[in-house]
Parts: sequence; structure tokens; C-alpha cells
Amino acid sequence: MTAPPAALLNKNKKNFIGMPAPLGYVAGVGRGATGFTTRSDIGPARDANDVSDDRHAPPNKRKKKEDDDDEDLNDANYDEFNGYGGSLCSKDPYDKDDEEADAIYDEIDKRMDEKRREYREMRLKAELENYRQERPKIQQMFTDLKRELAGVSENEWSSIPEVGDARNRKQRNPRPERFTPLPDSVLSHNLGGENVTTIDPGSGLASMMPGTSTPGMLTPSGDLDLRKIGQARNTLMGMRLNQVSDAVGGQTVVDPKGYLTDLQSMIPQYGGDINDVKKARLLLKSVRETNPNHPPAWIASARLEEVTGKIQSARNLVMKGCEMCPKSEDVWLEAARLQPPDMARAVIAQAVQTLPYSPRLWIKAADLELELKAKKRVYRKALEQIPNSELLWKLAVELEEEEDAKILLSRAVECCPTSVDLWLALARLEVYENARKVLNKARENNPKDRQIWITAAKLEEANGNDTLVGKIVERAISTLQANMVDINRDFWIKDAMEAEHAGAVLTCQCIIRNIIGHGVEDEDRKHTWMEDADSCATQGAYECARAIYGHALSIFPKKKSVWLAAAHFERSHGTRESLETLLQQAVTHCPQEETLWLMGAKSKWLAGDVPAARSILALAFKANPNSEEIWLAAVKLESENNEYERARRLLAKARSQAATPKVMMKSAHLEWALGNLEVAKNLLDEGIKEVGDFAKLWMMKGQILEQQGKIEDAWEVYRDAVKRCSSSIPLWRLLANLEERQGKLVTARATLEKSRVRNPMNEELWLLAVRLELRAGQREVSRALMARALQECPSSGILWAQAVFLEDPAQRKSRSVDALKRCQDDAHVVLAVAKMFWMEGKKIKAREWFNKTVKIDPDLGDAWAWYYKMETLFGTEDQMQEVKKAVLWLGGTFDWRGSGSLVTAASLTQPSASQPASPGSGRLRLAAGCCEGQTTKMNDYLMELVAIFCTTTLFGMGIAALLKIFNLPFIWMHPVEKDSKRHGGELVAEVLKSHGVRHIFTLPGGHISPILVAAEKLGIQIVDTRHEAAAAFAADAVARMSGTVGVVAVTAGPGLTNAVTAIKNAQMAQSPVLLIGGASASILKGRGALQDIDQMSLFKPLCKLCVTVTCVRNIVPTVLRALQEAQSGTPGPVFIEFPIDVLYPYHMVSKEIGVKQGGKSIMQRIVNWYLGNYLDNLFAGAWDPQDTKPLKVNIPFVSPDVVNQCVEIVSRSKKPVILLGSQATLPPTPVEDLRRSLENLGIPCFLGGMSRGLLGRKSAIQMRQRRRDALKEADVIILAGAVCDFRLSYGRVLGRQAKIIAVNRNKEELYKNSDMFWKPSVAVLGDVGTFLRDLSACLAGYQCDAEWLSTLRERDETKEVANVKMAEEPTEVHLNPMKVFTELEELLPSNAVLVADGGDFVATAAYILRPRGPLTWLDPGAFGTLGVGGGFALGAKLCRPDSEIWIIYGDGSLGYSLAEFDTYTRHKTPVIALVGNDAGWTQIAREQKPMFGSSVGCDLAHCDYHTSAEGLGAKGVLIGRNDDIKSKLKEVQKLHAEGHSVLVNVLIGSTKFREGSISV
Repeated sequence: MTAPPAALLNKNKKNFIGMPAPLGYVAGVGRGATGFTTRSDIGPARDANDVSDDRHAPPNKRKKKEDDDDEDLNDANYDEFNGYGGSLCSKDPYDKDDEEADAIYDEIDKRMDEKRREYREMRLKAELENYRQERPKIQQMFTDLKRELAGVSENEWSSIPEVGDARNRKQRNPRPERFTPLPDSVLSHNLGGENVTTIDPGSGLASMMPGTSTPGMLTPSGDLDLRKIGQARNTLMGMRLNQVSDAVGGQTVVDPKGYLTDLQSMIPQYGGDINDVKKARLLLKSVRETNPNHPPAWIASARLEEVTGKIQSARNLVMKGCEMCPKSEDVWLEAARLQPPDMARAVIAQAVQTLPYSPRLWIKAADLELELKAKKRVYRKALEQIPNSELLWKLAVELEEEEDAKILLSRAVECCPTSVDLWLALARLEVYENARKVLNKARENNPKDRQIWITAAKLEEANGNDTLVGKIVERAISTLQANMVDINRDFWIKDAMEAEHAGAVLTCQCIIRNIIGHGVEDEDRKHTWMEDADSCATQGAYECARAIYGHALSIFPKKKSVWLAAAHFERSHGTRESLETLLQQAVTHCPQEETLWLMGAKSKWLAGDVPAARSILALAFKANPNSEEIWLAAVKLESENNEYERARRLLAKARSQAATPKVMMKSAHLEWALGNLEVAKNLLDEGIKEVGDFAKLWMMKGQILEQQGKIEDAWEVYRDAVKRCSSSIPLWRLLANLEERQGKLVTARATLEKSRVRNPMNEELWLLAVRLELRAGQREVSRALMARALQECPSSGILWAQAVFLEDPAQRKSRSVDALKRCQDDAHVVLAVAKMFWMEGKKIKAREWFNKTVKIDPDLGDAWAWYYKMETLFGTEDQMQEVKKAVLWLGGTFDWRGSGSLVTAASLTQPSASQPASPGSGRLRLAAGCCEGQTTKMNDYLMELVAIFCTTTLFGMGIAALLKIFNLPFIWMHPVEKDSKRHGGELVAEVLKSHGVRHIFTLPGGHISPILVAAEKLGIQIVDTRHEAAAAFAADAVARMSGTVGVVAVTAGPGLTNAVTAIKNAQMAQSPVLLIGGASASILKGRGALQDIDQMSLFKPLCKLCVTVTCVRNIVPTVLRALQEAQSGTPGPVFIEFPIDVLYPYHMVSKEIGVKQGGKSIMQRIVNWYLGNYLDNLFAGAWDPQDTKPLKVNIPFVSPDVVNQCVEIVSRSKKPVILLGSQATLPPTPVEDLRRSLENLGIPCFLGGMSRGLLGRKSAIQMRQRRRDALKEADVIILAGAVCDFRLSYGRVLGRQAKIIAVNRNKEELYKNSDMFWKPSVAVLGDVGTFLRDLSACLAGYQCDAEWLSTLRERDETKEVANVKMAEEPTEVHLNPMKVFTELEELLPSNAVLVADGGDFVATAAYILRPRGPLTWLDPGAFGTLGVGGGFALGAKLCRPDSEIWIIYGDGSLGYSLAEFDTYTRHKTPVIALVGNDAGWTQIAREQKPMFGSSVGCDLAHCDYHTSAEGLGAKGVLIGRNDDIKSKLKEVQKLHAEGHSVLVNVLIGSTKFREGSISV
């Protein structure tokens, strides 16, 4: 095919293509054609105003010469027919003929136009007349009527009615628009799911084929979910608030997830992380194919498949990645993670062959091994390959015992000589001499490391070589400098703090002394050292801070600021003695510093030494004559000690010598407090004459007048005051408030307006005005005022906080966002947000914002008041007490301004009419009033929100309620793993294992089988007993002896009721016991299921916490909380009820419930849906990962101030006595530490309960006899966990003149019977063990009176000699029980544990048998329960398997737990039971028979109990009158040593030893 000629081709696009044809265009004209048109084509002749037709227009005039060359030669202007310019004649010359022709045509047109003008004007006039006739003006219409008005009379004019509104009634009285809430269902029905079309279905355009609809031709009218829109709006506002709050709390808003290449960020969370799995797969496949050697691509692909549940595909992918990237340890590790354990070992084995020098792979290989030997073997192989890996050496050493670890470390330091950690670890394991050699070698190999030197100093300090410590530190610094090591002060100070925390105080001090001045310029020393001391104190390194202050004071002995800083430090973190010693030195060097004198006086005053405080102030007067501060301090000292006359004299003297405004104010204040109002007014008048510009004097005078009812006089005083003190905001406030109370609102407004003129840009005055209008009911006026206020004070937090609540509830959240942006760190705004969330019912959010508020401004009293109020209404007891404790700790330093009520300076100083106000008491009273007074307003706001919500979203509220009831959102977000074989018992076992639980005591039942099976798999020993009470008693014993929680699991119904007595005993003994109880399925509660009773009501009075687990996902948090609660505060039992359906696997529960799909009838479908939803809610989120680490236990500790108060009392005592109860042995204080503390104190002790044996068998300070006499004679009695119940005769045995220090964790027990027979001098609510340890530390050097000790010791020995003589006396029949115990006392080994279970026989044993050590005596406690022996002995044996466990039984109490000898035999826990067989309930008969002459119900038989024990697998021994007791008991011990449980049936007679004892 030939190409067209080039001339015909136009390569450039023409500008007319695609455009409409020009006006008058006729096709073909350019090629010679003639356009043929008719009048019908072109219409009528042109009017003068028509657009001209230029088809045949004459050529234009040519431009001037200079424009001839301006022809447009652009290709876009080229036309194939006409050439450039688009006209064939455009370039022809315009000559005179053309000009003459144009003039002729113009003349013709002019004449033709003149001929038509007359006709045109006539036609226009006719049309105008016709228009005016059809549409006349109103003025023309009434012209004739206006002429007739000339005849209207004056009366007719006056009777004409006023012009009214001619509109109809609806237009005249428009009703306000009312909007009726439309249910969401109507909107969604009309907006969602329907299609709208504008095409006629019958037109043929509606479908491509007959009978079908055409896609794309139908327009959806909208699928609008109103509920989601509301949720989205709330979410958006919440996000904005959270973003703003991040800046408020100092947090960051940076995404912490990191980059995709970070493997840690690629750990799958849940399926929702990947929105489009297919696209992700394609993308990752492309990455793999593009770069198959890129390890992250394979890992990401595998994790994508894992997220979507295709675990096998993930494994295949990652194994393919191992083939493609064999040198990537990340791929190998990912493969090992995805594979099951056996396959993972094979994968990791292949990995270490490929990469034998990768420590991470070897570590993973060791982690995969289950046995310890296998782990060790892996690490040794790894070290053969990588001998210089420090990490591998450390991990290998951690697995070894001490001796093997030492050998391993010796080799490790040879392979890694530069590893300081390995050298130090080896030094710690060596003895002193070898450790020094190790450290010397370490120093040779690492001459530039400071840690080796510091460790050497610690070593010398630990071994008592104090003189070498300083030399080592000095030599360390000099040596390191010689080796060109940069000495960094911050690093060394950090090392000093670590040394202090490790107990090396001397090392810490030496480091500080040698490093503190290093690298600091002389002019910066003071400032730098103060910052260092503050930093150390903030981090708890008090000795470091003390050393820094000591060094600074030696350099700057005349610097007041240094002395003050040191004094404040000692006051906060030191003892009273250290503070007073420091202040004595301070006033010697800086006698003119008033604050130092005042701190010394206050210290003495707080210690109760008022004369010493007076003497200090007297010395301060001499050094600082006429000092106002010292005058006022002296007055305060006297007034606080009720010495009002002395205070008056001091103030009178002060007024005569230094009549300052403060002195005048305090003088009037004292008289006002004492009720002398006239004297106070006179003093105020005198002060006003002297210092009329002191606002507080005016305020006090006005308030006194108000108190007297002289309102007009008070108003006059305030009027005069604001003239003299116009800048005093409190004065203006008092004046406005008084006028408002009198009903003069206009005057009050004017007063506040005037105050704002005098004090422009004052936020408090604006707030007063806004609140005045609010109280007056003028809400719109208050909003207008607020707008003006925010213009003048745009960054005022108080105003913005109020502005939030001026808005309607729906607008408050957006307003609060604006407020936070304007006032980011303002506590008042944050407080407003907290209150807003509280009013919306979002208590968790409110609590979070309250915490932010008090962190920003801890001194804002309103924040604490609202916070405390919310916790009292909705919080737990612990949360309420936490806030209260924080408030009390802060004391009276609050600023009660802001959203509560504004407080005047005068109201802060206004005292009670009966007594002077203590510092801060007015503020605290005001805070309480603020809380109580504004509760009604808060409730009104809440009701308003509820009403709005109910009336606007009633349907939505119903839907939300249904969603909440059936928990549908959570179920949708957490699909149930229906194929999982896991069960809830596994979760219970995991939590117990993480808490160190080693035993679960039980009597099995089907309700709790999953827990028992899962626990056994995790290595927790399951110990089944013959009675539920025995199981609970065993858990109680474990709790007492191990310091952890004892766990007992029993089945539902009778299983739990059988445990009631044991749990009550644990409650009264304060033992942390976890009771796990089964229950019928939740869905069958109250429907007659097997063993279904109201178990919660049964145990609520007995347990600290009773809770039912309602779904599987709640198991872990519930058990964590229960274990924490059992040990917190006063320990005690807790109860968790596990319905059977939360413990068994899904498939079993589903089968039992009988869930079916669908149904024949609607009712069946509803029931089946309900059951399915119940099952889904039960297992939704069941296996999501949860943290099982123990929660922090809350233990109440005693403050140092209280300890110091007790130290003062004890230090002055001559005859102190300590009574120890069971609480003394509670954690966290180890019993050995407590024992040392008591021995250091040297105060005689009487032990009871679990504290028996605390001081060992023979202790110089332990007394056992004649306790009543000692308590009567003592001058100081310390009740350390002892309770004034029946055991102390309800407090009657305590000496009346004695000072009593009571210490107890339980407030009720602390004050028990204190309202009747005794009063504590100091009541200490806190932990007993730590209190005694702190008391001992503060009383170092204290010695108890030797005569007092010898007196008690003599009484003890006399009584014991009498007991020995009584033991030798024969009884009428059988053996003397005292003789039996005397012989047993000599044979008991040092590790014996005694369990007391009985009455008369056990009481005799308590006087003769001596526990061998701490926690070696178990008795039921205050409840006096019989039957504890079997369970207690079982728990004790499991805790101490190498000890001899002796149960001291009465023959009555033996009957409760004789069957447990079968338990001892089955579980190989041999114990010895010594039964005192006197054939009766002797303790009861001892009273009953003499009083009533009958032993009815008290007689038993001399049964062969030893034979019964043999039938249960134990050994039995009978001891009678003719037997050698000692030899028989030795025979028993021999049988026990062979692994047998032994029951010793001792036939005993009656003695007079316990005559007169009472059993009720």
C-alpha cells in the first residue's frame, strides 16, 4: 500500500477539530459550492439588536504599516483551504473603491432605519399602554378613593382601628419547630438496601436482556448505619482527647510498632491486622520471586499464613525459605518457632550444622530441650564451636550448681578474658582469699574497667576491712586516669547508688567523696552538688545524697542554702536524731538563718519535747532579735499546746517591739478563735490604723461582723476595704457574695464590674461574674460573659473549665478538646474533662483523667475532693483508701480554687469558735464541704444526660442494651476455636504454677477434675484427703509455714459445705487460703441441677473475696486477683466458684448443652440461638495470651514518724514487755530477721500462736510462765499482733499505768475492746514484722533493765521447777500426762514440728513442750477448732519433708481426722500422732462435773486407737502405766525414720495441773 503525499499530511492537530461549526458555515463553500438558504431556514429579517452575520462582511481596514508583519503564521492557525488567517481576502489591499462602497452601504442602512423608526416607536407606545392597563400600580387603583377621603369627619378618623397583622393565624403565631425522634429502623429501611432508578422499566433501557437488570444502571440510594456514625463520632472525639492528653501527661504519640523490616513488629496478633489477605499474598509472592534470597520476605509470608490459620502453609513456606536463605539465622529461628517441638529440634539441628557459629541458634536449641541435662549438653557443644561467646557462657553457667558453675566460670574467663561479668560472677562464688585473687587477675586483663575496682571495694567492706575500701576507690580513680580512661562523674555516682542498694554503704560514701568534685568548676560546685543530691534522693539513694551534702557542707560551711537543703533532706529521709544533729551544726555556722532555728524547734515539738522547743526559740531570739517569723513560731507553739495566756503575752510583746501586719493579724486571730470578738475587733481596728493596706485585717473584721449578724456594718467595712485595697481579689469576692446573699443582684453585678475595671485580665473575677449569673438562672448571660472573659484571658484554665460545663451535654466533649488545646497543662481543664467523663458514666476514663490532674498539680484541692468523692461512690475500698492516703500525706497545702468554690484568704484563716484552727484545717473542712455541697449538681448533670440519651436514641439504646446483654461485639471480634481441645482447668493450673504453688489439696469431684488433671501435668502435686475439711486445714498449714497461698479444691454442694468450718478457721487465723469450688453450669443455676446451692452467700461472710467465673477468658484475671487479695492487707481466705462449663472443653460443653442449628418453630430457633450465643460467649477469647505473673501484694507499712514516736516511748521505759501474735510471722519480713531484731532489742517476750518457737527453744528474752503478773507490772506493753480478746481477758490483764503500743494489720483487731478495758497509747495500723525490725534498728544501743529481766526469769524458772515436781507425781490410774511430755521434750529433735489438736491434753503440752524454732508450732488459733490435726500435719510434712511432725491429739479430737492416716500412707508423708487417751472430753468435764454434778456427754471409752491406725496402713504403739515412756518413744521415732506413720496411744490419768481452767 502506497503512502499518501506528504503535502496532504498535517502532523499538527488543528484547533477546530471537535469544535462546533462557526456561525453561518455552509458545507462545501470552500470548494466552490453555493449556499442555498430560504427565509424558513434563516428566520425573519434582522432586528437592529441582532448579532450581525459576518458571512459576507467586507474586508477589514488594514492596520498601520508597523503591524503588517504581525501575521499569525502558527501551524495551529493554518487551514488547508484558506491558508493562514482563515480568509481568502484578508490580505487584499483596502483601496478607495472599497471605502466608497462602505459609505454607500452605511447611508442606505441609515435611511432604511429612519423609515422604520416611526413605526417602531408607535408599536412600543401601544405595548406600554396595554401593559399598564393590565397591571396598574396600587397608587393608581385607589386614586378615586383618595379623593373621597376629603369628606371623612374627625370622629370617623379616630374610630379607625389600628393596622393589624393581615397574615393568617399560623403565620402570625408560628409554633417553634419540633423534631420528633425517628427510630433508626425507619431511617435504615428507607436509606439502606434499596436501589433508585430514573429509567422507565418499560423503555427498553432498563436491561441489556429482557427479564434482567442492567448492572451499573441502578444507583444505590445509600447504606447508612446511624449507630456506626454515632460510634465513629464518639471514637473520633475520644481520639482527639487522647491525643491532647498525651501532651498533657508527657507521653508520646509515636507509633511504637516500628518498621515492617523489624521482625519483632511482625509477630501476628490477630486476623484483623491484615485487611486483604489475597493482596498481601500476591505482594509477598512478588517480593519472594523478585528476590528469593531476601529472608524477611519468607518470614513475612509465613506469618501471613499463620495469621490466617494456615499453619501448614506457613511451615512449608518458611522451610522453603531455609533452602533459599541457608545463611539467615532469622529464617531458621522462624522455622523452629512454627514447627511442633519434635520437628523444631530437627530443624534447629540442621540449622546449627549450617551455621555452627550462630549463638542464637544454639540458644534456641537449648530452649527446645525439656530436660536439664540435655540443655547442658547443647550449651557445651555450642561452646566447643564458639568458645569466645560471652552470652553462651553466661547461659551455661546459669544451669549449673555452685561448684560446677565455679569450674565452668574458670574456663569461661580463660576463653573470654575481657568479659567483666564473667570475672565478677567467678569472684562472687569464691571465698574471700580466692575472690581477691580473681579480681586481681580480672584487673590485669581489664585495666580500664571500673566495675572490678568497685567490686573489690565491696568485697573488703563485706569482710570488715573498712580501711581498705577508701584506698581501693582512690587507687581505682588514679589507675584509670593513668590508663587514659575518661572519669565520668555520672557513671561513678550511678555506681555509688548501686553499691548503696546492694548494702555497701561505705563503698558508696567513698566513691562519692572521691568523685564528687571531679570535673566540676569551682563556681559550679554548689549548684552541681545540689542537683546531684536531689537526683540521688529521688532515686532512693539516701546515703549517696547524705554523703554529697556532707561533702558540700565541708566546702561551704557558711552557705545557708546548702544547710537548708540538707535539713530538708534529713527531715524527709532521715531520723529525728540525724535532723536535730544537723540543725545544731547549721545554727552554729548560720545563726541568722531563721528557718534553721524554726526547723529545730518544730522537730522538738513534734517529738513532744515542748521545753526543748521553747529553749531553741529563745536562742533564736538572741541571734535574731525582733524577728517576725520567730515571734509567730513561738506563738504557734504555745497555742498548739493550749497555753493561750502565754501566747497572748508573746503577741502583746511582739506588738510593742515589732508591730508588723502579720503580728496584728495573728493577735486578732487568737482572740477570734477564743471567742473574744470585741477584743479581736479592737485589735483589727488598731491594725487597720497602722497598716490600712493589709487586706486580711479588713477581711477578718468583715467576717467577725457577719458572724455577729451586723450585715450592714460588714458591708460598709468591705466597701471601705476595696477602696484601700483595690487589688485584693478576695475582698471583692466577699463584698459581691454579701450583696448576693442580701438579694442585691444588680449591686453585686456592679461590684464585680468595678472590680474588673480596677483589676483587668483577672480570671477569678470573670469566673465570679459567670457563676453569679448561673446562680441567678441567667445561663445565656453567663455564656455571653464567658465569651468576653475568654477574649480577655484566652489561656485561663479556670475559665475554660467552667466554659466546658456551660455548653449543652452534646457539645461538651468538643469544647473540652478546644480547652485542652488552649490550656494544655492546666489542671483545672484536665479536672473538667475528668468530671465530664464521670457524668457520662465512664468511670475508668474519669479515674485516668483524675490521676492526670493530681499529677499535674498535686496541690489542687478540688481535684482531690472530686476524686475522693467518685471513689467513695463507685470505687473499691482500696481505691478510696489510696486517694485518702495521698490526701493525708499532702496535708494542708492545697489550693481549693477552680471548679469547686473560690476560697478567700480570710476563709483559709477563719478558725473554729471553740478552738484555734490547726494548719490547713480550714482548707480540709472546705474540701469536704465542696464535695458534699456539689453532689446534687453532679446528680442533676447525670440525670440530664440520661434524659437526653433516652429521648433521642431510645431505639438505639435498646439495641445497645441487647448487644451488651448478649456480648455480641466481643463474640464477633473473638471467634471461638471450636476444634480446640484445651479447657479452663489448664488456665487455672498455669496461674497457680506461676505463683509457685506446689500442692493442691482436694477431695475429687467431677466439677473440678479438669483443674486437678492440668495441675498434675504442670508438676503441681495433687494431694487427696478423706474429708474436705482436712484438705482445707492442710492448705491452711501450707500458707502459714511457706508464706505463700495454700490452695484447696473441692467439688460443688456438699464438698463446699464440708469445708465451711476449716475456711472460717483460716479467716480467724488470718491465713491466705484459696478455696476453689465447683458449681453447676451457669445456665442451669436455680433450675434444680445436681448439687446446685447458693454457695456465694455461704462464703461471703467467711472470705475476703467471693467471685464466680462466668466465662473462660475471665479465669486468669480472676485467679490473679484472688491470689493478690488473699495476701494483701490482713491475709485471709478467698473463694472462686468455677461453674462446670468454664472448665471443660468446648466440644464436651456443646454436647451437654445440646446446641442445634435452626429449628422447626420460631421458639425452637430462638432457644437454639440463645444456647449458641451462650456457648460462644463462654469460649470467646478463651485462649488469647494473658499475663499470669503475680500481681503486687499490698502490705500496709508503718511510717517512720510513727516508729519514731514509739521509739521515744520505749527508750524511756524500765519494764517493757512484748506480746507477739501470729501476724509477726507474716511476709515480707523473714522470721530469722525478726528473730535477730527481737534479740537485739533485748525486751522480754511472750509468744503466742504461730510466733511460738520464734526465739528457739532456749532464749534469754523469752518468757513462758506467769504472763499475767508481768503485764500488770510492765510500764510499756507492745502488742505485736496480739489481740485483746479472751486470750488476754479482753484487755483486763494489761497494766492500767502502762503505755500500750498496739500493732496490727487489722483495724478491728487493733482496737478490739479498747472502749472498755484498755486504751492504746499508740495504735499502729501496719505490718508487725517490719515495725519490729524498724523499731530495733532505731533503738540500737538500747538495753532493757537487767533487774526486770532477772525478775521475770526467776518467776519462769520457779514455775517450771514446780511443773517438773508435779510431773513426777503419780496419778490414780495410768500415766501422768505431764510426765509423758517431760520425757518427750528431751527426745524431740531440733527440726521437729508440733501440731496441737485437742483440749486438756494439748493445753498441758503447751506449758511443757518447747518449739524448736520459728514456724514449728501449729494450733488452730482464736477459733479453737477441733479436728485440725490431720490436715495441719499433712501440710506441715509436705512443707518440711525432713522434719518429724508430731500431732498432739486428745482422744476426742482424734475422731475428726483418724481416717487421714490412710492419706499419710498413700502419699508417703509419715507423721507421728501422740494421743492422750483419758476416755473423755476432759476439758469440758473439768468444769461441768463440779458445777452441775454430772459428766453427761463427756465420757468416752479407752479405745484401741493404735489398732485402728494399723488398719489404715500405719503403725500403732500402746503406752501404759508399766511401760518405759522414753524407750517406747524412741521406738516410735525409729519406726518413723523407716517411713511409717505411727499412732501412739498413751493411756493417761487425771492431774490437778489445769484445775480452774475455763473452756468458754
